[in-house]
Amino acid sequence: MSDTSSNLDQTLVRGIAWTGAIRWGAQALSWTSTLLIARLLTPTDFGLVGMAMIYVGMAQIVSEGGVSAAVVQQRDLTDAQIADIANYARASWGNAAPANATAEAVAKLRVAVK
Repeated sequence: MSDTSSNLDQTLVRGIAWTGAIRWGAQALSWTSTLLIARLLTPTDFGLVGMAMIYVGMAQIVSEGGVSAAVVQQRDLTDAQIADIANYARASWGNAAPANATAEAVAKLRVAVK
């Protein structure tokens, strides 16, 4: 029982470390891109981008709608349901790169679960 508990503790600590590193890296990338855009655009244009990003962020939240959590939770999805999720992602994002990445991730998840 002690080995299992120790192994679980190590896995937990490793998971927390990876999550922290990824979030820190994403935040650093976000700050870097913001500073780069601020240098390239005029103050008026940068303000417009900032205002537009509010709506883009809200649209992302609404369009996601918890689909990722549902896909991870449901292990017995049919091929038709996977296709519907991929189509939903493409429709929500307008065939943009995130939609293709989501569809690809769902397909990989489907293969991993089988």
